[in-house]
Amino acid sequence: MAKVNPIKKLTLLFLYRFFMKNFLRVVIGVQFQKAKKLEGIEQFIIVANHNSHLDTMILLSCLPSKLVHKVHPIAAGDYFNKNKLMGFATSFFVNTLYVNRESKVKGENLDFLDSIIKDGKSIIIFPEGSRGAPDELQQFRKGVGVLLSKNPSVPFVPMFLDGVGRAMPKGESMPVPFTTQLYVGDPVYTEGKTIDEINQLIYEGITNLKNKRE
Repeated sequence: MAKVNPIKKLTLLFLYRFFMKNFLRVVIGVQFQKAKKLEGIEQFIIVANHNSHLDTMILLSCLPSKLVHKVHPIAAGDYFNKNKLMGFATSFFVNTLYVNRESKVKGENLDFLDSIIKDGKSIIIFPEGSRGAPDELQQFRKGVGVLLSKNPSVPFVPMFLDGVGRAMPKGESMPVPFTTQLYVGDPVYTEGKTIDEINQLIYEGITNLKNKRE
C-alpha cells in the first residue's frame, strides 16, 4: 500500500474527527452512532444510501481516528474531478478516488475498484449510484456484489443515513439544520455467496437499519 502524505493524514484527522463532526452535530443536527465495530477490522467496504452531498462528510466523520485517512469515498470523476481545483480539493480534503462514468470499456471501473481493494484500501460506495429522493431507496446496482465476490475476505458494513436528504437536498448548495441520524450495522462477510446473494445481503443490511427508525 502506498504511504499516506503525513500532512494529508493530519488534515483529514482534524477535519473529520474535530471540525466536521462538531459542525454536523451542532449546526446541522446530525446524531452519530459510534462506529466502534470498525476498530478491529483492517479493511472494509462501507455501503450506504445516498441522498445528499453531506452523506460522505457524515460517513467520514463517524470513523475512528486511526481509520479516517485509510478510507476512500468513491465518486464520479466527470463531476468531482472535472477541473484541477475541484479534483485537488476532493482528493486532498475528502480522500476521494474517482471512477469514470463515461467509460466505454466494459468492466473498467470494477477492475479499478478491485485494484484499490487488493491494494489494501477501504472504500465508501453508494450502491444506488446517484442521489435519490430524501429517505427513499433506489434500485441497487450490482457492481458492489461483484467487487465483494472477488474479495471475500473483505466485509461490507451497511450504514443508513436518515434525514440527510432534507438537510441538504439534491440541487441545493447549502445545508440547513435538520435532525438527522446515522445508523451503523455490523460487518458482514460474504465468502461462499453468489453475486446475487451478496447484493441481497447489502440491500437487507441497509433496509434493516432504515426500519429501525420507523
